[in-house]
Amino acid sequence: MGQIKLDKDDIELIKHLLENTTLYDREIAEMFGVSRGHITKIKNKKRWNYEYGRTTCDANRRELERRIIFSR
Repeated sequence: MGQIKLDKDDIELIKHLLENTTLYDREIAEMFGVSRGHITKIKNKKRWNYEYGRTTCDANRRELERRIIFSR
C-alpha cells in the first residue's frame, strides 16, 4: 500500500461501489490495494474532488486562495 495510483476509471468505479453496494470501505480498499482511510476520503470528497485528475493539493490550494481573497 501507499504507492498505488488510482486513475479516473478507478475513482468512478469506487464511487459507484460506494453508492450502489453494501460493501464496506475496508472491502473496497482491499479490492484496489489502498487504505480504508483513502476510500473514506474519496467518499467524503476529501480526495478526488469533482474535477477528475486534479489533485487534492490543487483543490486545497484553490480553497486557501479563496479564503485569502475573501478575508481582505
